[in-house]
Amino acid sequence: MNTQFFSNCIRLVRFHWRMEKKHCLHLFLMLFFIFLFKYIFVDFVMARIMSYQLYTAFGYIFNEEWIYWGFMLIAVSYLFAAFNHKEQAIDYLSLPANPAEKFITRVVFGTIAIALIAFTARMAANLVFISLIGVIDMLAGNQPDWGQLFRYFGLPGHWKFAGICTGHMTLGQFLMSFVWINTIALWPLSLFTLFGLWFRKMGWVYALAFLFVGTTVAYLVTEIWLSHTNPIDRSTLQTGFMFFCLFFSLVHYVLAYCSFRRSQIVSYQYINL
Repeated sequence: MNTQFFSNCIRLVRFHWRMEKKHCLHLFLMLFFIFLFKYIFVDFVMARIMSYQLYTAFGYIFNEEWIYWGFMLIAVSYLFAAFNHKEQAIDYLSLPANPAEKFITRVVFGTIAIALIAFTARMAANLVFISLIGVIDMLAGNQPDWGQLFRYFGLPGHWKFAGICTGHMTLGQFLMSFVWINTIALWPLSLFTLFGLWFRKMGWVYALAFLFVGTTVAYLVTEIWLSHTNPIDRSTLQTGFMFFCLFFSLVHYVLAYCSFRRSQIVSYQYINL
């Protein structure tokens, strides 16, 4: 890696930001209102008019984790949607960078941007919902415990964040959990990126089916293997699973890069039309 590589990557990031900042804003607003609707309608209104069993089932279907990760996985499957349109493909092919620089910049910048959109939209919806709860309590003559509300709900619903904010988790434990969770998340993110390149608009559907089948088979194989071996320490099993996900994430990204290079070669026909 040399200075030219980083210079080209910075230019590509600027290009993507200039072309897609309005789209990012639209995605943020869409996800923000989806989360806000979920918090107000499901977590506040439905909890007061439904029975506990019905609310539990309803809340499981509209779980915020499904919304959060579903948005991220579907979004990364459209990272290379430019190849579906002639004009966008020509613009992308004419960028002054080699395929490796284009692919790395697009995957890294796109995935981080999608993760930030999902995180900030969820956090903003949480904060608006907390403020509404506090205002309702004040109108009812009660004094809301703002510190308690923001410690447990101010960050986007993750118990990991709540744990470090309340002192139930050390910074080292939080960082280890953060690294472990994001390493595991690379597997489905890389899978949806690969299937997005392979199957274009319907890539996320095939990736979802493959992910379901793959996780089911992996779970059954693991259970059968553990039942025929000596007990394994939980931390050892988690470390092994992390490296398993890291390996297949790398495989998915390598295959995605090969598909990207092939798509570029095929898409050069657009320039000659």
